[in-house]
Amino acid sequence: MKTSSYTCLIVSIFVFLSISSAASYNSVDFDAFLQCLPKHSDVSTVGAILTPNNASFQSIYQLRANNLRILSSATSRPVAIITALHPSHAQAAVICAKRHGIHLRIRSGGHDYEGLSYITDVPFVILDMFNLKSIAIDMKTETAWIQAGATIGELYYSIAKKSKVHGFHMVNGRILNRKSMGEDVFWAIRGGGTTSFGIILSWRIKLVRVPPRVTVFTVQRTLEQGATELAYRWQQVAPKLPKDLFIRLQPVPINNGGNNKTVRVSFIGHPTTLTGHFLGQADGLLRLMNVRFSELGLTRNDCLEMSWVKSALYWAGFPNGTSIDVLLDRVQVDSVLQDQVRLLQSSDPEARVRDLMASVDGH
Repeated sequence: MKTSSYTCLIVSIFVFLSISSAASYNSVDFDAFLQCLPKHSDVSTVGAILTPNNASFQSIYQLRANNLRILSSATSRPVAIITALHPSHAQAAVICAKRHGIHLRIRSGGHDYEGLSYITDVPFVILDMFNLKSIAIDMKTETAWIQAGATIGELYYSIAKKSKVHGFHMVNGRILNRKSMGEDVFWAIRGGGTTSFGIILSWRIKLVRVPPRVTVFTVQRTLEQGATELAYRWQQVAPKLPKDLFIRLQPVPINNGGNNKTVRVSFIGHPTTLTGHFLGQADGLLRLMNVRFSELGLTRNDCLEMSWVKSALYWAGFPNGTSIDVLLDRVQVDSVLQDQVRLLQSSDPEARVRDLMASVDGH
C-alpha cells in the first residue's frame, strides 16, 4: 500500500465502528471491562487506568477540556479514563470496549471546543492519549514522527530547538482527489462518519523551510476611527492576498468610561509557513500592503520582525519577548468560551459588516 508523501498515519487496524452497538448499555459490566484491559496490553496498565475513586480522576478529566461550559454539573462523566502509556493500551481499550459494550471517546492533543472527545449521553470511557507525546525530528529528511498526544506547541518547540529555518503548517487548502491523496488516505476517510475508522497513534509530517526572520503586525481601529469601513474593505482584500500572508480581524467591545461603549477591531497580520517574496523584511510587506490594502494605513512602526516560532506566539496573543518555553505548557486557562455565530441576512455586504459590529457592541 502506498503512503502519502506529506502525512503518514499509523492507525490501529482494530476498527471500532460498532462499539456503541455491541451490547445493551443496561447490561454493561464495567468491572469486566477493567479486568479485560491488562489481558490485551503488552505492558502493565498500572497507573494508566483511572476511575472516579482515584484522587487525580477529576483533574485529569478537566485538564484539557477546552470549553469549561461543557463541564457543568449536568454533564455526564466517564466511568473511567485510560491514560495510555503504551500503544498497546489503546489497542486494549478498543478490544475491551467492543467486547463489553462500552462507548469509547478518544482524546488526543486537545483543541476540542465542542467537547466531543470527553462527553456523551451514554455510559462511556475516555481513552486519553496525552502521555503518548514523543516527537522525533529527522533534519536529514526534513520529517518528523509525532505521537498523537503531542500538542502543536510541543511540535513547534521541538522544531525550533532543531532548526531556525524550518516550520510546519497544518493545512494548506489543497483539493485532492483519490490519486493525489493516495490510496491509504482515500480509503481511511471514505465513509468515516461522525467518529473515525480507527485510532491515530502517530503522524509522520513533512517540515517546510521558513526564512530566519518573518514579519507580523497589529493595527487597531475603533468604530470612530473607521473600523466598520476597514472591515468591509478587509473582506474584499483578504481572499486575494498572496498565500504568504494571512490577515485576521478581531473585534472586541471596549468601554471608554461610563456609557461610552465602542468596538475596537484588531487587524492582525501573520505569515504562513511557506516562504515568500516579503517574509523576513518589513519593507517588502509595507510595499505589498500599500498596494493591496492601503486603507489600513500600515506603517513601519506597526511591524515586528522575529523568528517563525516567535511569530506563532504572537499569533496566539502572547506579548513580544515571551519565551518559547510557554509552548510546552499544557495547562488550560480557566475560561468559558462563548462564541456567537450570527446569520446576517442583508443583501448589502457593507450593511452586514455594520450589523456585525453592532452585535459585538451589544446594540
